[in-house]
Amino acid sequence: MTMINSVSDLLNNQDEALEAYEKISETFNFRMDILSEDYPDTFAGCYLDENILVIQLTDSKDQEIYLKACDYSPYVRFEIKDYSFEDLKSLETQAYETFHMNIVKSYADVKENVVVLGVPQEEYKLYQKQQSKSSLPIKIIQENAEKIIVENESISTTNITDTLYANGNLMKGGEKIYHTYNTTCSMSICFFGTYQNKPALITCGHSNPVGTNISYNGISLGNVLYQGLKKFNSIRNGVILPTSNGDFSIIDISNHPELISDKVLGQNDVSISTTKSANVIAGLQVSYYGYMSGYGTATIEHTLVTFIILI
Repeated sequence: MTMINSVSDLLNNQDEALEAYEKISETFNFRMDILSEDYPDTFAGCYLDENILVIQLTDSKDQEIYLKACDYSPYVRFEIKDYSFEDLKSLETQAYETFHMNIVKSYADVKENVVVLGVPQEEYKLYQKQQSKSSLPIKIIQENAEKIIVENESISTTNITDTLYANGNLMKGGEKIYHTYNTTCSMSICFFGTYQNKPALITCGHSNPVGTNISYNGISLGNVLYQGLKKFNSIRNGVILPTSNGDFSIIDISNHPELISDKVLGQNDVSISTTKSANVIAGLQVSYYGYMSGYGTATIEHTLVTFIILI
């Protein structure tokens, strides 16, 4: 699924609040969608509330420095919270080792100022009792974790005849790609870039082990070079811990760089040029396109969410 976040895709009433956030993000060198090494000590997170940027702090004395950073934007308000964002992210990391539970989803909920831990349905009631005895800012929720079968990395592929397309048929974000040896195993193009100095595209990680050959419209593009998949396969002190990162794979398309474009599919399947990368924040209104789901709009609820794949 491709997220479309150029300025023209945002609702007009969010532009000023988003601009204020981007100025603060640049000034303090942090983002809400990429884990930063050093968040300000009193910073408790921020999010968009319609056309207002809500900045959360643990101490109101620091409001002035944030107002100055965003040029005293009138589209900003402040909230005082008990825990800093750094505190919440540290607690989330520690939870995997210190809490005796199998966590399949976790994130810092900036609005509620708590760490959310998703656990399997069958264990939820047990952990509710454990939560009631804790004074930590932790909220435990029931998460229906699906087991995903990850195919063996030793895959034999069948070569197919390449059919080159004219420039009018360039690949676009949101279009379908599939396993060369199994056309029923398909996914959406996310976006293009380079990896190991080679033209590449990124898509989902599950079912895409390294070496898998990927095709598009009858064209064999190339093989998966990297698979990022956070999964359960490490046990410490009786608790299953996640390893690896993300759910994405990187595909070498250096055999067909002429098919790369800056286009993604939008409403009514009209191609849109991507001109700006988004600094994503909770409350941001976005558009998306996936080859199965088609076009749609959504509001970002949380960022920096960790999911665990069961295998």
